[in-house]
Amino acid sequence: MAPVAMGLLSGAVRAVGNRLPVSGTAIYGTEAITLTFPDGSGTVEIQAQYDGIPAATPGLYTLHEVGTFANGTGKWANASGQVTVTGPFVLPHSDIAPGSPPWIAEIHGTISGVE
Repeated sequence: MAPVAMGLLSGAVRAVGNRLPVSGTAIYGTEAITLTFPDGSGTVEIQAQYDGIPAATPGLYTLHEVGTFANGTGKWANASGQVTVTGPFVLPHSDIAPGSPPWIAEIHGTISGVE
């Protein structure tokens, strides 16, 4: 099957894992981002490594993340491909509800194996 444009992911609900490690002023680490599709077609994870460079506003970072698709269910069970996530990121605060993504970022890449 031909790769599918990442625009298919635009309606997904994103859930991001634990708090971020911080080293000096930069942030870095690994995470799994679960994308759950509102049409009930399944879920897929982005397993990624990231780093963030601090911006002029305290707690705001420029995020750069690269990863692969994994652990798909339903329509996404055989999904594979690479992804890059970039954009502004706000360091999570204790009053942010679990499952609320702390970033407004662009997701670019290719995904194959979607039924």
